[in-house]
Amino acid sequence: MAVSIPIPQSAYAFEDVKHLVLPQQASANVHDNTVLSFSFEKDLLPRREAALRSVGYNVFSTTSEACVRFEIQMGQCGVLLLCYTILDAIRRDLAGLFERHCHSGVLAFVKHPLIREETQPDQICFLDSDFRQNLHLIEEVRISRNKSA
Repeated sequence: MAVSIPIPQSAYAFEDVKHLVLPQQASANVHDNTVLSFSFEKDLLPRREAALRSVGYNVFSTTSEACVRFEIQMGQCGVLLLCYTILDAIRRDLAGLFERHCHSGVLAFVKHPLIREETQPDQICFLDSDFRQNLHLIEEVRISRNKSA
């Protein structure tokens, strides 16, 4: 069963009740402060979410691949945080979708503490054990991308 925790603020703009305004291409300042945190293991999500919120991020935590796809396509392009519990094929597919829709977004991956896994070069990699201490890496990547843009 998938578990999703909604972002507290309204994530979608409405002109009126009848017409949903779809976001255009996500820009560098749209939803920058939002983290989509995806894991198939719901018990791993709360601690990561608490750490991210403690440094000012809005967090959408889910165990649903469909929810992650929907949020990316709707322009939630700040940070995509993928867990080691996600199968490699799904992780690669979601990373590709994120890169296509979120040119200025940051990809991050929480690695398994015991298993060595291959990651994509554009990803920030964390271990669960030092996740909280290394969250500054997300902001560092953002700053370096803004300087080069």
